[in-house]
Amino acid sequence: MPYDRARTLSLYKQLLKVGKQMPSRTRQTYLLTRIRSNFRRNAAAPEDEYELLATAGESMLETLQVRLIQQRHLTALQSTNVLIPVDLDSSPERKAKSRGAIPSRFMRGPTPSWLRGKEEDAGR
Repeated sequence: MPYDRARTLSLYKQLLKVGKQMPSRTRQTYLLTRIRSNFRRNAAAPEDEYELLATAGESMLETLQVRLIQQRHLTALQSTNVLIPVDLDSSPERKAKSRGAIPSRFMRGPTPSWLRGKEEDAGR
């Protein structure tokens, strides 16, 4: 596909706009510098690489837009005071026994080999 100046300028403007919306000043500076340097570096790229570079730029734009949405969502969640009840007094094993269930080994994993050896020695 031949070089399309309007497409390139539109992509450049959109990337700069998203870069300026980043929450931290450090992130903004990093992204704007990276966007500008990539466009300058690729300005002299051969025409046969144009489609590949344009697709890569559009992919970067989509990724940045998604990250910006996620950041806003997480910031909104962080600002709300939500209390999650947690029972700190009882362990999962004690809860399982009180319900009559077999204790779950999930999150505990198997007994490490160095402890298994000590348990076997103590049992003899």
